[in-house]
Amino acid sequence: MIRFNCHCTHEFLVPQDQAGGMIQCPKCSRLNDIPTLSDIQNLEEGGIFKISEAGPAPGKDVLPNATRAFTRDLKDHRGDDIDMRATVDEFLSAGVEEVPLDLAEEIRPGAPKYDPLTGELIEAIDITPRKVPQGTDIKSIPVKSIPVAKRAVQYASGDLHLRVTPATIMLHLLQPVNMFVMLFVVLAHVFFQATMSVVQAGIFFAAPVLILVGALLVAHYGVLIEEIGSGDAEELPRPLRNASFFEDIWNPFIRFNFAILLCFWPLIFQRDMTGPAGAGLLVTCILFGLYFFPAVLMTTLLAGSYLNVRPDRVIGTIRAMGPAYWISVFAFVICGSVYLTGIGICDFAVTKLFGKDPVSVPLIGLAIGSPTLIIGVFLFHFACWNLALLYRGNQDKLPWILQRHVHSRRTDTLAQLEAARKAAQRHDALRANQPNRDQRLAEIRAAEKAKQQAAPGEKPIWDRVAETRNE
Repeated sequence: MIRFNCHCTHEFLVPQDQAGGMIQCPKCSRLNDIPTLSDIQNLEEGGIFKISEAGPAPGKDVLPNATRAFTRDLKDHRGDDIDMRATVDEFLSAGVEEVPLDLAEEIRPGAPKYDPLTGELIEAIDITPRKVPQGTDIKSIPVKSIPVAKRAVQYASGDLHLRVTPATIMLHLLQPVNMFVMLFVVLAHVFFQATMSVVQAGIFFAAPVLILVGALLVAHYGVLIEEIGSGDAEELPRPLRNASFFEDIWNPFIRFNFAILLCFWPLIFQRDMTGPAGAGLLVTCILFGLYFFPAVLMTTLLAGSYLNVRPDRVIGTIRAMGPAYWISVFAFVICGSVYLTGIGICDFAVTKLFGKDPVSVPLIGLAIGSPTLIIGVFLFHFACWNLALLYRGNQDKLPWILQRHVHSRRTDTLAQLEAARKAAQRHDALRANQPNRDQRLAEIRAAEKAKQQAAPGEKPIWDRVAETRNE
């Protein structure tokens, strides 16, 4: 049993297994620490710990030893070295051991090396050099005949990071991951066509849903170009990427539609013009719009600033991409025609389902429009992917601003003050070293004078230097 007292003189008697715990005094309601078995011998009758007698006084050598241990000087009061580390001069005077070229591949004796993780001894592996017939040129040996270690992992024998090229986009679009993404796009078009039919039937409450689905489809194509072009992706991004409103929906939607507006805005005035003038304006606007649309779309989505949409920079973008730009133009012309044709035929067929026409007309329209729409979705992904690869391959040639930092020499007042301050510091450093240089020149003159006295016929060094300059 453990017997101890509270501060209010109440006596506790607890078993030994409660040593080190806490107990509340029933008299004063104060929590008391139960002493451990080692503390019982140090307790007085009132439960107060005994104060041990003071230890021996510190000796006279405590202060000198502490001063020697914590001083910043390199020597103590007796002149003995405290800092035993090698100085820079000692390190440089030690030199290095030069290994002859013939012994470069030989194993030199030295301290054993151990693996830092396992602690195992690292032993050198003897490599038998290949015997080359005497007189044979090493450069004439075929590279394929040189033995190379085989892969330890057999499933990694192929290249896991094959780059997509414009010629292989079609094959990559047929991969399961990309087909799964395009399946979601096709399902979104099915919902889009159904909602469009409801709006055309006069139920305008579905118009916001129609606009939302159309905006999401446009944003998906914008995200595709951004992810493959600047994101360096090798497959189609998942629909709406991270579903961020501004980064993945609003910004791609606005930039894609802004490119369409910049290229085809003259068509607004064509509605009021009829006859040959209207037809000529229509054809001209379509041709010029289709020609500039890939470059403008690339600029709005990937340039990072609308300042790069200036006409001269757009023309410079087309010039930087070279003949490959025409492939992108024809791709958007073909895919846009097929895409819009499929949407129009499907909309016509679904609308006829609510009319008085025979059932065969909508069925024929759906049979023609559905494959056309699916092919249009496939080709539109191809056109966007090809445009992203054009940006990736020519981004260092594009005449865009705000793309990288261009260092230019400063000519403002602050730069001139900094240059003057550095020149003054160099001048002060030269003046500080002037006594050393004068002393060195005096030593050289004294050495030359002693040499002249030893050999009277030889001219001083400064005279020889002057004659050399005159010659």
